[in-house]
Amino acid sequence: MLSNIDSQDMRIVRLRNKAKLEIGETNEDLIPERIQELKELIKEEGGDKFHMHPSRYDDFYLKCLRARKYDVDRAAKLYKKYCNLRTNTLHMVPKLLPSCHAHLYHDKLCSILKFRDNRGRHVFIVRVEKWDAKETTFDDFLSTLFLLLDEIIISIDTQLHGVTVIGDLKGLGLSHVRLVSPNTLRTAAGVLQDSYPARFKEFHAINNPFVFNMIWALGKPFLKDKIRKRMYFHGGDFASLHRSLSIDAKLLPDFLGGSVPEKEYADLNIINSLLKKDDHFKDFFKYGYTART
Repeated sequence: MLSNIDSQDMRIVRLRNKAKLEIGETNEDLIPERIQELKELIKEEGGDKFHMHPSRYDDFYLKCLRARKYDVDRAAKLYKKYCNLRTNTLHMVPKLLPSCHAHLYHDKLCSILKFRDNRGRHVFIVRVEKWDAKETTFDDFLSTLFLLLDEIIISIDTQLHGVTVIGDLKGLGLSHVRLVSPNTLRTAAGVLQDSYPARFKEFHAINNPFVFNMIWALGKPFLKDKIRKRMYFHGGDFASLHRSLSIDAKLLPDFLGGSVPEKEYADLNIINSLLKKDDHFKDFFKYGYTART
């Protein structure tokens, strides 16, 4: 009889093979060729605004290809939108360093569950009650999420299977709403659906208070139907959340109705790795489409 570890390894292989087939990654030997095609197309379209990411960032080009199922044209558009998003939010770039938000990661404003779900996805948890609106702007809030997302999509399994997001909105109040504007929500929507090389598969909101309706009314027009259909609002119904997720509820933290103590649910190795990468982000953001001077 196979051991549990062997069974788990076989499950991972099956999930990877299924996902690769779904996105069109049927021959790994062709990956370098596809990356080169993408780079040439981006360079051709970039004009005088473009500064080519060097070959050490080929993994980023591959993320774009996987996120767009190896459609080179769509991957090039994704890359351009990603870089233009950065250009259009230059005021945020100095804060796009993990060390700037270390206290928020330690407080677990956002974190990654230790366990992937049954579909191989990382589970990304956001806790609004950890967001002190007097100390942390909405831009800083978004930067904290953005950088952690960047860390988890290093994993091939996350690139292939995607991410499930759980937003615990307990504690959301008018002090938070005042920090949110249509422009910042447009930026957030851009990250979710057009400008980031990740596959966002599901969004779950729990403990969403009435005041959330104000933010939803502002943000909903910026979301495509495809993303809206992946959003689930559970109110205070933990049973509804558990039924909707592809993971044993016992593996969730206790504040989400699971069995894992709050001190133990998060993958701290991911956070520790991220907090060492200031130099990486300083270098990475030198390249791509940049604002005209």
